[in-house]
Amino acid sequence: MATENDMSGFSNQTEEERDQKTGQFICWAKDICSLLRAKGHWADLIDPSSGLPYIGQQGSTAYSETDDAITLLGYKILELGCCRAVYHHTLKTKVLVGTVLTLAPLD
Repeated sequence: MATENDMSGFSNQTEEERDQKTGQFICWAKDICSLLRAKGHWADLIDPSSGLPYIGQQGSTAYSETDDAITLLGYKILELGCCRAVYHHTLKTKVLVGTVLTLAPLD
């Protein structure tokens, strides 16, 4: 999800936008999951704030969007010391990554 602010930085403005975009993603992803579940498919979303499942049972291990961004999508990851940031080829670090998981077929 594109952002106005550089998500690799820390400021009040960045935090406010991160919270806003996270809320938008969760609303969108819940709708997608509801549609998929209504068709009989398992689906869940990962809360970008915690790395934990939003709908299903939460385990003790957090999911890392940055790890899968490298593995599945080929994005670069910036190591920032305290955390990591996704580097998108056109959006640079003005991006918030969200994940929806499902067992639904591609069609």
